[in-house]
Amino acid sequence: MTLLLALAARAAEPCTDLAERLHTAWEAFDNAEVAETERVLDLAITELGCQARPLGTDELFELFTLDATASVAAGDQDGAVYAAIRAVTVAPERAVDDRYGPDVASLFDTWRRRLAAAELHVIVEGPVDLRIDGHAVPPGATWAGVEGEHVLQWASRDAWHTEVRELQGWFEVHTGKDTVKGVDAPVVEPVVADPEGEAPVAPLEAPQRRRGVGTPAVWGTGIALALLGGGAVVAGWQVGERFEANPYDGTYDGLSQGERGYRDARDAQIDHDALLIRTMLGGGYGLIGAGALMFGVGLGVQPQGASLTVTLPIR
Repeated sequence: MTLLLALAARAAEPCTDLAERLHTAWEAFDNAEVAETERVLDLAITELGCQARPLGTDELFELFTLDATASVAAGDQDGAVYAAIRAVTVAPERAVDDRYGPDVASLFDTWRRRLAAAELHVIVEGPVDLRIDGHAVPPGATWAGVEGEHVLQWASRDAWHTEVRELQGWFEVHTGKDTVKGVDAPVVEPVVADPEGEAPVAPLEAPQRRRGVGTPAVWGTGIALALLGGGAVVAGWQVGERFEANPYDGTYDGLSQGERGYRDARDAQIDHDALLIRTMLGGGYGLIGAGALMFGVGLGVQPQGASLTVTLPIR
């Protein structure tokens, strides 16, 4: 059930509305017709790119969650995982209700945790709103989600347009021209005139990595380690000053001066205090060094994910 969803060539072809496909799939599933359910859902997923109306987050989440349920019923583990991942990318904050079964709920929760760090940021520019998996994002806004395949929709003067795209890291989406800039397309292609006589299509270009403040989790940890090390060094020097001024003429292990074993107990205390000072100073300087290293690395290493640009046509 792992289908290729980037079917731009099918965008102009008529296709069945997603709501109708979902209704048919549920009928087949309720009748225990698992193979027919999978067939209908395959068609629904294939036809996502040619939907001519704005799709809702609810129905997309339902599509992929039902797809995972049908895959579990058919014993197709790979298909179930794929569908669960698609459900997470659509709405990671949602919960899977009881009608889909505990196996699908467990899969969804597992992949939601695994994909939590796969952050996606989409900056929308252009004259019209963009819908991402049913979420409306106005121009100038930034939408945060999970990396993966997403359904992008936008309206032109007379129709809705739908595309399914793989989005990772940072994207700038411009609703205006036929331009796609991506890391995986570094070869510059010639400018091609639009078949309808409109403005030429801009060439593919390699993007520039978005500048940032590095990796806060790394340089922040570096600062914390350096501060901890500084505190240890200060404390070590304070203990050292008291050590130098201490005549060590008190009672040790209950023994007073002149008693047998007193000298050994006194020497043991002196050795203990000296070791403590060396440990505090050595550990403190070590933490300062490690913190400085992590601070430098954290500032120098930018978060993963290049800045990509997807420009969508308005017609």
